[in-house]
Parts: sequence; structure tokens; C-alpha cells
Amino acid sequence: MHSGHNLLRFASLKGRPVIARAESVRVGEVEDILFSPQDGRIGAILVNTEGIGGRLRGMLGQAGSAVRGEAIEAVGPDAIVCRDRYSVVDAERIDRQQLLSAQALKGRAVITDTGQRLGKLGDVVVNTDTRRVEAYTIVPQRESAPSGPNAPSAPHEEVLVPVGPEARVGKDLVTVPSRSVGRNEGEPPRESAQPPSETPPPTSLGIREGLQPSTEEQRPEGGGHEGSQ
Repeated sequence: MHSGHNLLRFASLKGRPVIARAESVRVGEVEDILFSPQDGRIGAILVNTEGIGGRLRGMLGQAGSAVRGEAIEAVGPDAIVCRDRYSVVDAERIDRQQLLSAQALKGRAVITDTGQRLGKLGDVVVNTDTRRVEAYTIVPQRESAPSGPNAPSAPHEEVLVPVGPEARVGKDLVTVPSRSVGRNEGEPPRESAQPPSETPPPTSLGIREGLQPSTEEQRPEGGGHEGSQ
């Protein structure tokens, strides 16, 4: 997973202006992202175009136009940049058979490959450097948190699960590897006295970054802070 400065949620991209670089004109705004569940490649961005018709479709949650992924030149902090205004095509021309809609995924139930329900899919995360969807965010449901000695640790905040062939997306739910949200099945249960900041899950959104296990007990008597390990 890349650092957070180049990662954006779809929720923050929706409604962002789409600019045609060659003509330096605004051609619309982002309505949806269609991407491959295999590698996160963006196949197209659905766009609400300028004008009365485009705004009306936007109010109805529809997008009549699209920009193919290969025509997208940049996903920036303030706008999406495509090659030119001819990059905007009728949305019906986009082959969606192998693509997922970021908009449609939100709220879908998420379970592990061991049959434990984790919560629901909250959003997808786009890497602005590679212009690919890199991860799904999962909103935990504490009332249905996994239990048992071999269950993954119940998350207390949103977690990221990488997009890829191991995360299977169906019509009604998403199945993810248990190791993506906790320890692997078969590992010994964690001791209750273990510091929570030790070996944090790699898929955490990063709120634990920078924490280090306490070294107070390892310091020799009379030792100063500079000698701690």
C-alpha cells in the first residue's frame, strides 16, 4: 500500500470537475468510476456533462457520458484531466462486463473466506499516481464482529483490503481473505497483555502509524532516555 498523500477515496472524487486539456474546458464532473476487480485498472469514469441535460441526469443519479481510462491523463487534487473533449463518449459505448461500479459497491456486505461477517464496504481508494483503484474500505459492524480463537481481530476503525483476485465481488456481497483484516487462521491467539500497538495490521488506515511498543521496562535502573533501545 502506498502512502496516504496519493490516495483518495471515491467519495472525495465524486463531483470533481473533469477538464479537457487540449481545449482547456470543463466537460463535466465525476459521477462514478468503473474499474477492474482483478488489478484495479480504471476502465472509465462516468461523467455528468455540462448543460441542462447533463445536470438533470446528475440529479437522477445517471451519467450519460464517460471518459475511457486510457484517455485520463491525471487525477489531481482539484480536477480530473482527460486528453481532449473528444475523449468524452456516450456512456453506452463502455463495455462494463468486466468492470465494477464504485458507486454500486457501497454498503455491500463483506465476509471473510472463513465465513465471518466483517461489516460493509464503505468506499474504494484510488491511487492518483497509478490511476488505479487500490483498495476497498470496510466499515466494521461491532455487533456482528467475528468471535472465537481463530477469528481475525475485530477492527475498531475502517480497514483497507487490497483490490485483486483474492477479494471476490458478487451481486450481494464481497468475500475477502481473513488475513487481509487480521491474523492468519491457525496462528496462536494473541495474549491479552500484548500491547495493542505491537505488530499492527498492515491494512490499517494508518491511525496507529508512529506508535512504538513501550520500552520503559527495558531500561536499566538509573538509565536516561538516550540509552533506551
